[in-house]
Amino acid sequence: MSQDAHSLLLFFDDESRHKQCLLMLLKLHKQEDEEASRWSAALGVDIRTDWQDHWFNHELSAQPEYIRIDYETSTHYGLPLHALQQLFACGMTAAVVDTFHDQVGECSRHYFLQGQLVDENTLFEACPATRTVVEAQFDDDLENESEPVRPVDIAALIKQTRQQQDDAQEMVGTLLELSKIARESGQNPMDVMRSALVLRALVKGVVQGVLFGVVTVLLFKGMWLWVGVSVLLVVILPLYHVTQVSKEFDDEEQADAD
Repeated sequence: MSQDAHSLLLFFDDESRHKQCLLMLLKLHKQEDEEASRWSAALGVDIRTDWQDHWFNHELSAQPEYIRIDYETSTHYGLPLHALQQLFACGMTAAVVDTFHDQVGECSRHYFLQGQLVDENTLFEACPATRTVVEAQFDDDLENESEPVRPVDIAALIKQTRQQQDDAQEMVGTLLELSKIARESGQNPMDVMRSALVLRALVKGVVQGVLFGVVTVLLFKGMWLWVGVSVLLVVILPLYHVTQVSKEFDDEEQADAD
């Protein structure tokens, strides 16, 4: 079974917070649940679900400048965003997550500063001491191709991740429903899917056109002008989206034929 290996570096400017976090992690590592709960309450941080249910093969080490946690997860777990959000809320300054993705045999590295995902240079300029630790802890000078163009709040990343999970679940449900319809009707599953996507494109275009009309009529002068534009959009947008769906299917059929 494939799994990802993570190394998480935590940086605290506040020495007392550093010690409290380390004690909490030590108690979790030793499976001393009562003591772990006490230190979690003192910090206002509860990462027991991540630690116990999602992280495994833990290793913990620390120096006055940082705390390091090594752990493994399933390949779909991703970044420990909820844990990081809580740790930043309790006073953590920065964090670095280095991940080896077993399925593709590649590494990635993500940098966090004051509750935001940032690029490497932003972190090192704001906290120069982190550069020395990162270079000492990780052998390679990894170029992270997914570095953000601008800082992104962890809360926004959590929301985005949740939306992606919801979209994936919706897609799985849709595919299962289309498969059921295809079996019951005896139709080609691809034809059923195409019909469903065309219908969805029509609805999407109509909704976009209507919303445009509602917003512009409410916010701008010239009601009849915006009503006229909206009517055109209600016609044009569904046709555009349907054309895009058809084009994707035609391109895929052409590729299969080649």
